Amino acid sequence: MFDISKKQINQLKNKAKLLSEKEQIGLCSRLSRGGLPGDCSAAIDNDPVKAAKIFEQAPETSSAMTKLKNTATNFLKSSGLKRFTLASAAGAA
Repeated sequence: MFDISKKQINQLKNKAKLLSEKEQIGLCSRLSRGGLPGDCSAAIDNDPVKAAKIFEQAPETSSAMTKLKNTATNFLKSSGLKRFTLASAAGAA
């Protein structure tokens, strides 16, 4: 479907695991409000793009959160994702 590597997905998951329990609970709430499972790993598996967008918008409360946000931003800027977004837009037209 689109060219997002397992490496990119694993990077998101690994950065999310570094968050404190309090930060993970906060993200669970954000993910749930976004229609995703309230677990970072499950949300990334369910819809990595949407999860990355939610991570990118989360407040920077620690260095671990900053790292997750940076990883999410890089993920969203990846060339495979850009191709997917363009293909989706063309398919919708």
